[in-house]
Amino acid sequence: MIPESTRPVRTMVVGDSMSQGREGDFAWRYRLWQWLTEEKINFEFVGPYEGTKTPDQPRPPQPPALKDDPLPAPDMPIDHGGYAAGVQFNSHHFSVWGRQATQCKDLIEEQVARFRPDYLLVMLGFNDMGWGVADAENTLGAMKKLVDNARTAKSDINFALADVPMRTPIDGAEKLPAMVEEYNQLLRTSVPKWSSSESPVELVEVWRGYHCSQGSYDGLHPNALGEFQIARAFSRTLSRKFRIGTQDLIIPQEIPQRPTPVPANVVAEAVPYGIYVKWNPVYGAIGYDVRIRNNDNLPWKESRTDVAQCNSTWTQEGQEYQYQVRTFNGEGLRSAWSHTVSATAHPKTAPGPRKIITKPDLYQVLVKWEEPQGQIEVDRYEIILVDLSLPGSFPTAMALRETATTFTDLSAGHRYGLAISTWTNYGGGVPAGGRSFIAGNGKPLTPTQLQVEVQNPITVHLKWEESKGAAGYRVWVRNLVEGSDFVEDGETEFAEYGIAFLMPGAWNFEFCVSAYNGSLESERSGSIIPLRGDIESRALTKNFGPTAPSTTFRWTGKFSGTLEMDAPDGKVYYVRLFNVAGSSNVFRRLQSTNGVAGDTSSDLSLQRIRTWINDCELHNKCGTGKDMKLPTRLVDVTQPGDRLGVHLVVTSGQIGTYMCLSHCWGKIKIKCKTETDNLKRQLESIPWSLLPPSFQQAVEITRKLGVRYLWIDSLCIIQDDKIDWEKEAAQMVNVYRNSYATIAERLLSRRIIHCNYGEMAFDCANGYSCECGGEQHQNWHNLIRFSGTYIPLRSRSKYLALLNNPITTSITAIATKNGKIDPYERWHRVIGEYTCLNLTFTGDMLPALSGLAHETAEVTNDTYLAGMWKNNLEQDLMWRVVTVADWKKQRAKILKRGWIAPTWSWASTGSGCKVDYPTFQNAELLDYKTPGIMETAQISCSPSGADLYGSVSFGFLTAVIKRLSIMIQRPCSHWDRKRRWTNWIYGRYLLYAREDKREFREECAPVTGEAPLEFGTAESEVWVDPSVERMNSCFIRNSRPEEFPELCRHCTFLPAELIYIKGYGLGSRNARTKGTRDSFLIVVKDATSSYIRAGLLEVICDDWAERQIWYRNVWAAAKPETSITIY
Repeated sequence: MIPESTRPVRTMVVGDSMSQGREGDFAWRYRLWQWLTEEKINFEFVGPYEGTKTPDQPRPPQPPALKDDPLPAPDMPIDHGGYAAGVQFNSHHFSVWGRQATQCKDLIEEQVARFRPDYLLVMLGFNDMGWGVADAENTLGAMKKLVDNARTAKSDINFALADVPMRTPIDGAEKLPAMVEEYNQLLRTSVPKWSSSESPVELVEVWRGYHCSQGSYDGLHPNALGEFQIARAFSRTLSRKFRIGTQDLIIPQEIPQRPTPVPANVVAEAVPYGIYVKWNPVYGAIGYDVRIRNNDNLPWKESRTDVAQCNSTWTQEGQEYQYQVRTFNGEGLRSAWSHTVSATAHPKTAPGPRKIITKPDLYQVLVKWEEPQGQIEVDRYEIILVDLSLPGSFPTAMALRETATTFTDLSAGHRYGLAISTWTNYGGGVPAGGRSFIAGNGKPLTPTQLQVEVQNPITVHLKWEESKGAAGYRVWVRNLVEGSDFVEDGETEFAEYGIAFLMPGAWNFEFCVSAYNGSLESERSGSIIPLRGDIESRALTKNFGPTAPSTTFRWTGKFSGTLEMDAPDGKVYYVRLFNVAGSSNVFRRLQSTNGVAGDTSSDLSLQRIRTWINDCELHNKCGTGKDMKLPTRLVDVTQPGDRLGVHLVVTSGQIGTYMCLSHCWGKIKIKCKTETDNLKRQLESIPWSLLPPSFQQAVEITRKLGVRYLWIDSLCIIQDDKIDWEKEAAQMVNVYRNSYATIAERLLSRRIIHCNYGEMAFDCANGYSCECGGEQHQNWHNLIRFSGTYIPLRSRSKYLALLNNPITTSITAIATKNGKIDPYERWHRVIGEYTCLNLTFTGDMLPALSGLAHETAEVTNDTYLAGMWKNNLEQDLMWRVVTVADWKKQRAKILKRGWIAPTWSWASTGSGCKVDYPTFQNAELLDYKTPGIMETAQISCSPSGADLYGSVSFGFLTAVIKRLSIMIQRPCSHWDRKRRWTNWIYGRYLLYAREDKREFREECAPVTGEAPLEFGTAESEVWVDPSVERMNSCFIRNSRPEEFPELCRHCTFLPAELIYIKGYGLGSRNARTKGTRDSFLIVVKDATSSYIRAGLLEVICDDWAERQIWYRNVWAAAKPETSITIY
């Protein structure tokens, strides 16, 4: 409580960076000062500091410190940073960036003795645990020591001790959340014990009130909202525990936004160490994003800096580099990019040292090198070391003037990469790399069991046994035709290596391998030469089976273009082949094949499956699939004494082997599906007569392969239990991935058995085979859907497989330049395949993808929003409905569907409405004067159950953005049928800017003006959502033709608005120009006057100039920026 004396209550805030703040912050201390002032409390803040953290100053790259260099003395005070514009208050405090409770416990006594505070408001502890200084118990011990030392200086001091906020997850800090939770619990139980009548101690629950996901700009440090949240937590303790103030601080509805202008006066210039880029500092900027490229056709590479400067080192002589800069004030708060500046590099730095040698042994690693060639005045060398065994680990650097050093503290068994840079007076040069090494190992063993696998006559794939202690391998090749010595073809860290373009044929080359650990290298392995006969034979007999029925095929001269077949029944058959006029010669594409059994349940077919699986289990990409975690329920197919009949079992998380059946429900009523009322009977027995033929065949195949369990979704998921369905849907990815094999078309499993009419087919990560032995067609996964039992699934889990489908993920459209799969592009591919299905239960749309979404979230560390991703929302919003399955028959059913998801999500369209996305590969992000929707968007999406990746109950998207009024026209029957329409899915729709005035004849055909779709000279594509078809009551007729003569009195019109999403460069559209594509959401008001999405507009321009004309002539009519919420 407040002392009775009339002097001000002295209050000292003790904290770290969250309390000191950075330049431009309001700081939670200011928000608490405002509250105390409003509560008319006579108080003052005390402490040795006044300002926020002193901003860092730009400077050129600094050399790494030598071991004996003294620590640099601070050249400026640590609290010369200012506050947000207009903030003036008594700002004294004792808070410092990076401060730990472990440090502060030894400093607090002096400060308390000096300033004599009545209250200590303490917010410390994160840095102790976050930086690995102390665990939860030791951090609590430091806090207790801080309390004791403060009381030593002033025995009647009051304490308000804050717990530690839970920052958002980051890589490398997986143990931090549990540590923070433990500390907060320990502090909560300890505070009452530390408190006394003379010196009370109370807890401030910052952890509960400060939400780092919304209240911080980087996952930890508070933004303007977070400052209010922390201040409110302290006000609650002060008012409720110490009776300072009458009510808690109230957070206002309008939170001030940090000013985020585009950086001005950006300049790039060549300097001796590379290129120096500078710009005018933006007051209060948290940082700056800088993007760079050295070619107009290359993508930008982004980085971030805290100061108004960017130093480009390791540049190439004579290379021009381009730069753009924008202000960064936290996720979702960035300025537009600046104009482009460029400079040509003329670096004067020195090359890296020569002949780097790394010699590891059991106890140490010796590294030595020779000076760079030439007359170079070397100041020092920078040794850069990175632990390659720890993904995401940061490189460490040290400096030496000598040309040798020894490492003795490396982790044994870890693989390290090493590079050395030469520093002169001009700066650091491009590093020279040494061979990677494994600490604690010596010279590796010679590789053994070298094998050559011929891919085609000029391409081979080498494999060998891994060598103990090897950090990598060198692959050697000798040209037998030229009679040359072995030369190194390349290095690899894996025990396999591919070589292509071995002209005139792989049989003319000899191969061997050596292993290395740093500079220690083994002897070369035995060499191997592919035999020419084997290569040609393999090219002719690939995938041919040895057990096919004896059928002879041969060309005959009896009839032109005729194939003669001697069949096992003794008869001779002739097949006449013809070319379509004008087509290429089809005969050159024919291939020989095996005969097939004609019965997929025959012993011959099953023998082939066993052979395929045995080979597949040896593939590194496939594995055995045995002894995996079992799904919740399985069908037990091994009922003793009875070939017929099966029963359901509950596995309770046991380990075992099982297969999956991917089947089509279609229009067939499955009599044996598991429901709540028959679950008990299913666990006892499922009669054979109730199983559909496809189930019976799957059971027989599973039994003959010696597998006990079979997973079938209609039997193993309780179909009328929504909770069970959502729970199992979330596990669907693992169900198929862990299965021993999958029967039918499921592509996610390690191996798939296709039961087609008269023939078995087999697919795994290593390739595809069929009984006839024919070569795999590059589009087999599209062709096979027209075969026997391959019918697109109604099954709720259809196409979950596409996430890791080896064929799909090999398509270049979803691979980045470094060959890695883009998880967002892969997600788009899945959605495109998945939405074309007609699900029996439309509500299954999101739950069926739950497991796959969870896995994608783990890969991207992104937030899931009803089928879309927060960090990729600009691209995700660009979905468009391209087809609707059997629209004429399904129209009434689709229009009656209930709410599934917010209209801005593709899931709102329901099943059967195929969605796709534009191609983003190599597309350059474009900026314009108008901001895109995501620059101000705030999204909320609430799950309907416990599954965060399942169905949703509500969602909206709010943004402050410009809008252009347009009109959607549904033409009457008088319109010319030859005209272009938005699409033909639902009928005819036209889209045009309301400001365009057109004249129409009575029969409703345009006389003048551009076609409505073109919006001027630019081309456009319009994609209308099914939601428009539901809005008959919102369409209006031109009831006043005298006022709107340009509108047909027979057509109906729907007022709409365009909202800008983003623009992309399309690459070269002709020899001299680069095309652009800008995407806009089409939104309309529904019957409740709520905005919903109605479609997507894409404006396509031939070049940048045409794009500017379009914006000037069309977008100029857009309304000023206002808030809009889309449901």
